Order: sequence, then C-alpha cells, then structure tokens
Amino acid sequence: MKLKNIDKEKAIRMFENSKNRAYEILKDREKSKKLVNDALKKARQAKGPFNEIFDDLILMLYLAKDYVKGDYREVSAGTIVTIVAGLIYFLTPLDIIPDFIPVVGYIDDAFVLGLVIRQIRVDLDKYRIWKLKQVDEDE
Repeated sequence: MKLKNIDKEKAIRMFENSKNRAYEILKDREKSKKLVNDALKKARQAKGPFNEIFDDLILMLYLAKDYVKGDYREVSAGTIVTIVAGLIYFLTPLDIIPDFIPVVGYIDDAFVLGLVIRQIRVDLDKYRIWKLKQVDEDE
C-alpha cells in the first residue's frame, strides 16, 4: 500500500500526541485491556490493508496484552507507551484518512503502526523469543 497521498508529518504529530493519552490509559488496567482487545478485533477484521505488517502487528498486540495482564514485563515504559499510542491512533476512526473509507482509510494506520513496529523492533523480537519459550513449556 502506497503512502504518497497522506500527510505523513501530520500522522506522526497525531501519533505523538497520542502518547499523553497512552500514559493515562496505562494507569487503568481495564481501559488498557479494552484498548488492546479492541485493537486485536479491528486488526483481524481489517487484515488485508495490513498484510505487510500483519504478523508483527498481531505479535505487538499480544505483547501489549501480556504486559497488561502482568505476564510479561521485560519491556521499557517507553516501548509500551509507544505501542499504546499507536493503538490509540489505530482505533481513532477520524484520523488523517477516515477509517470508514474502504481500504484507503487504513493507509495512515498502516503507516503509523509500521513506524511503531520499527521503533520497538528489538523489544518485539525479545518478546517473540519469550512467547515461543512459553509455548514450548506448555507442551
């Protein structure tokens, strides 16, 4: 999906502005759980536009879910705030390109989530290893 026609600077500013709200949401476990669950549901419903980042997006969502549950805490506060800010942007229906516009409405979301994934790559890879170990232990 090409990002030529979106205002990337504005999308980044909106994402950065979401960080203050992310701090507030992270103070409330129930709000945090709801945010992550809503994002998981939306990601699964809108998989197509996120093909390039879908696996990392789902992994990032499970990282957030395990963090909120208290099962995984090997991540910096900056990383978790970045994830939650990205999810806030993703769940905001009226962002740079409104989500109700079929397919095109997710271009800016894919752009912002791709930025988040690149920013948290090291922590995401560490989480992937941890998650695989959890699966091995359960078998």
